[in-house]
Amino acid sequence: MTAGFITATRTFYDAIADEDAGHFRAELVNRPLERPLLAAYVELVGTGGEVADLSCGGGRSGWRTC
Repeated sequence: MTAGFITATRTFYDAIADEDAGHFRAELVNRPLERPLLAAYVELVGTGGEVADLSCGGGRSGWRTC
């Protein structure tokens, strides 16, 4: 991957992040197991940690880790 590709990809995702998150805000309301798992994952990664999106699934909950 080139630096230009990575920059373009980040710019695209940053541009749609708020709108995309709005579609899934209530996604975890009925998923009591996923909430603590995601919280633990976010804690492990830490602020400023890097995460690879490997595109498995629709990304319903992935935005919460950002």
